[in-house]
Amino acid sequence: MGSIHSPYPPGIHVPSLTWFKPGPTQSIDWALQEKHIDFLVRSGLHGIVIAGTNGEAATLTPDEKSKLVRLTRSTAQRFGRPNMPITCGTFGGSTQAIIDDTKLAASAGASYALVLVPSYFHFALDSAAVVGFFEEVASASPIPVVIYNFPGVAAGLNVDSEMLETLGEHSNIVAVKLTCGTIASVARSAAKFGRALDGDSSFVALAGQSDWLVPCLSVGGAGAITGLANLYPKVCDMSYVYTKRVDCR
Repeated sequence: MGSIHSPYPPGIHVPSLTWFKPGPTQSIDWALQEKHIDFLVRSGLHGIVIAGTNGEAATLTPDEKSKLVRLTRSTAQRFGRPNMPITCGTFGGSTQAIIDDTKLAASAGASYALVLVPSYFHFALDSAAVVGFFEEVASASPIPVVIYNFPGVAAGLNVDSEMLETLGEHSNIVAVKLTCGTIASVARSAAKFGRALDGDSSFVALAGQSDWLVPCLSVGGAGAITGLANLYPKVCDMSYVYTKRVDCR
């Protein structure tokens, strides 16, 4: 495990919404979900993220998450995109729970695992512990890992630039989603691992929102994982296509 290196594709990746039926059942509306996945796949986006924050990672059962990934993969195949990158979010309170989630994602057909650090005991996690967590998960994961840096939902835990410089050396850690607006982390990652759009980077950084896509690309980032693409996928894609042509070096 953990020996497969598959670079994370630059571009616009959409964290798909998970649609639930109204009322007390709290069950997924699978008919509506399939329509939405159809829409996202046909839009031409570079990849889809399942069970991210927008996808209700904290509320999904393993069976629901697996079914969502399988639905996305089968939809991509149906529309002639069998190799479309699918990233699956992980969620859990321990290292082993996250590792189990990466295995579930892989068995369902996901290409990458999006990993958020467990934060229940955030007060006991220093930088070394956070780095050790990601390295242990990546070494056990059957698919490449994307670090999810979102201090707002992880009790303030932040994977800073120095930590990313260490984690990016791991053969099975390929990217970071920065839902923190830290442009310096993009610049430092690009300086060490190469600019994403030059095509030779072993580890890339992506904006976690579309509102700083331009700054991210200008300092060597790979694009964005943006919820806005659930509504306006072609607008987000055209913004990426246009902006990446601008050489800001």
